Amino acid sequence: MTKFFILSMLVVIVVLHQELVHIAAKECLFGKHQTVYVTSNLPIDAPILISHCQSKENDLGFRNIEAGASINWGFCPRLFGRTLFFCHLWWGNLQASFDVYNQQEFSSQDKVHHWVVNPDGIYYYSDVSTVSAVRRYDWSVIS
Repeated sequence: MTKFFILSMLVVIVVLHQELVHIAAKECLFGKHQTVYVTSNLPIDAPILISHCQSKENDLGFRNIEAGASINWGFCPRLFGRTLFFCHLWWGNLQASFDVYNQQEFSSQDKVHHWVVNPDGIYYYSDVSTVSAVRRYDWSVIS
């Protein structure tokens, strides 16, 4: 019982240490610090973009993103490659829902992930992209 308790406490200390390091220096114990940007490239006179982004552990809430503005957040990926953030976007009578960060899909070299919201869809590029932004998702009409 005592060995189990000591081992459990060590795990808790390692996890808390990772969070404190992340907060203080944007460094991660288990991988590279990741940052996600969602930027509105929509017309100024168009309806405002509404976002709701979250992971299993972190609900970032509903946010209004004005034309030309961005929201962003940073985090440390989980130890066993299971970090997932997703967003649901609404723009007038259109919507899109998609993964903005899936640890199992993105390159381990990527550290900054840019999602650019345009009238014709949602585009992606990373800090290590060798090509310009690529359209990854289309809008769907809200029924």
